[in-house]
Amino acid sequence: MKKTTFLVLCLFLSKLQAQQSGALDTTFADHGLRIVDRKTVESNLAFTVQPDGKVVAVGFTEEAGVSKFTVIRYLPDGSLDPIFASNGVFETTFFPPSNVAQAVTLQADGKILVAGYTTNGQSANLYNDEMVVLRLDVNGVPDVTFGTSGAVILSLGYNERPVSIRVLSNGRILVAGNVFHGTVSNIFVTKLSNIGNVDVSFGTNGLKQVAISNGLWNYCQDMELQPDGKILLTGEAKTASGTNFALIRLNSDGGLDPTFSGDGKATNNISPTDDGAQAMLLMPDGKIVLGGYALDANGKTEIALTRFNSNGSVDNSFGNGGNVLAQMGTDYGAVADLCLTGMGNIIVAGTAKRYPSYFDFFLAKYKPDGSLDNSFGDQGITYTDYDGHYDGISDAEILPDGKILVAGTGVNTSNSISEYLLARYWFSESSGTEDIVQVVASAWAYPNPTRERKVTLSYNLLEAAEVSLDLFSMNGNLLGSLSKFDQAVGKQKESVTLPSGLPAGAYLIGLRAGDKQTFVKIIVQ
Repeated sequence: MKKTTFLVLCLFLSKLQAQQSGALDTTFADHGLRIVDRKTVESNLAFTVQPDGKVVAVGFTEEAGVSKFTVIRYLPDGSLDPIFASNGVFETTFFPPSNVAQAVTLQADGKILVAGYTTNGQSANLYNDEMVVLRLDVNGVPDVTFGTSGAVILSLGYNERPVSIRVLSNGRILVAGNVFHGTVSNIFVTKLSNIGNVDVSFGTNGLKQVAISNGLWNYCQDMELQPDGKILLTGEAKTASGTNFALIRLNSDGGLDPTFSGDGKATNNISPTDDGAQAMLLMPDGKIVLGGYALDANGKTEIALTRFNSNGSVDNSFGNGGNVLAQMGTDYGAVADLCLTGMGNIIVAGTAKRYPSYFDFFLAKYKPDGSLDNSFGDQGITYTDYDGHYDGISDAEILPDGKILVAGTGVNTSNSISEYLLARYWFSESSGTEDIVQVVASAWAYPNPTRERKVTLSYNLLEAAEVSLDLFSMNGNLLGSLSKFDQAVGKQKESVTLPSGLPAGAYLIGLRAGDKQTFVKIIVQ
């Protein structure tokens, strides 16, 4: 009996070790990695997760000097979805030679919106990059009710490359990216109707161009929407001393928001030379975390995080004077994406150089104050090498079951060709922390899953407090405020009505009591 108990205990401990937060989930695809090798040059640039757990990834496939706009759908286990497009893969060429899909999102009806660019060798402005927005139905077929045969191609007369796409609650579509005029670049946002027409009420005739450094380099990497409809854009801006982190806030009509940093534009100079943001996370309290890179005095590239207050000022309570700098690998590390965990921590995903010529995926976990959480991976960090060559992350998301999925590119050393790469990691956190338990003893929602867009939140307050309820995506982005009120001590029940038109899927309800917060996951069917 004792031997049996000891054996079971050993097996249990072995399983716990295999499922340590930050370890590859070996139940996914091939020991945690999914590689799609189509014998051509391929790259994953972004993905989104459907309510049914299927993963829609976008990028490009290049062969014989021509790249194709590519959309791939995976089943939850990592295999290609045979009912999507052609055996899981949709490809198209708008104009030769270049067609690249760079961003993807879902509509409430499940249709797929993809933004990217095509290099039009047939236009009057020969070989200019032109913006493309493609809409596919749920089975991967172009939706002919959108644009022309399912696509909208827009030219601003220069080179346009979208980097982000979002759907508004009214079904209209925002696309953000960059416009290149020779050595000068500006950030742009355009707004489309739900059938692909330009919404001329936005900006100037449907377009807003903005620059922090006029006549210089301004580059957008990410866009997020605030619950009040305001638009956040982040990236980098060139100055006399180098590039800096840049953050812009627009009103919903496309005008700069003067309540943000005085003129709608904020910067942060983190390093003595170049630094820039590549990802953004809107926090539950309205603060904004940016992740990117910074060059140190020795020319090494470090990962960089900074946090802004909601008014555009740097939040000096985060990290060291508002910033976090860390060397990942040997001499290069850069952030590709940020995710918010259910307990308010930050998952940082990116690429790091670890050997003289090898680059690997990395994940790191940071606490809300900007300190590294050593309970994750190996002292707070996880590295993943695919094939001893170049591996780079482009996107990351925390799944409804709590696991972390990342997408990117891996280079096959046998032929030096890049391949589509997905990786899934175990991740877990305790359901609460000591400071949260001091205010909220417990919280849960029912019915869960819900079909009626209504849930009852039951919780136990250990002291009277002002309570606010907010809705978040599983990535931690704030979707809207649900209610705010003063509440007495004791067991409480609160009926919560979710926004109309909310797509099916997994979400987080954030319960803030005073200055403490906890999260409850809900499933909307």
